[in-house]
Amino acid sequence: MFSPIYISTELNDGVTSNIIDDYSSTPVDFIYQVPSGKIAALTRVIIRMADSTSLDPDVYAGGSLGGGVDVLTNGITVSVKRSDDSVIQYLHSNTVSNVVGAAPEPIKINADWASLCYDFNIVPDTGNQQDIGLFRWTFARAGMPLILSNQEKFCITVNDNFTGIIEQTFTLQGLEAPESSHNIELFMRELST
Repeated sequence: MFSPIYISTELNDGVTSNIIDDYSSTPVDFIYQVPSGKIAALTRVIIRMADSTSLDPDVYAGGSLGGGVDVLTNGITVSVKRSDDSVIQYLHSNTVSNVVGAAPEPIKINADWASLCYDFNIVPDTGNQQDIGLFRWTFARAGMPLILSNQEKFCITVNDNFTGIIEQTFTLQGLEAPESSHNIELFMRELST
């Protein structure tokens, strides 16, 4: 019997999953790593941000970033990495190099998320002094889920000052199963139906 485990987990850096600190001096990865002996089919990521000002398309979050800026300087990259942290592929890439996935196109404003995520909802301030933005990026809608194995990592890399944002999390969802040739075949068959 093939019975994968459903996963819904917030990416983290080993300390926190809330990306609201100053990461401008050194890039930091917020990750999900496939456990040893497992395979994973990642179907979507939910991006949640909350800010004390309204969420507009031409700023990041509500534009109340640390250092008084409203647009990310370095931007956020999304990638799949090997267990040794070498990049396999960037999931939003600049194809000027003619190699899809080879060069990142960093997320710097809310509209950049909107270009990747069909679903975007803003929950306006209802007295709690914050607007909440929810993006849903469904990989399966692009053809099929992301398949990771061999302790590969799904990474959100940040390298900016987010101290003005109230909340920012990335929740990854999908399936995990034991890695065996039998289960891989069943896993792929289930994904193709």
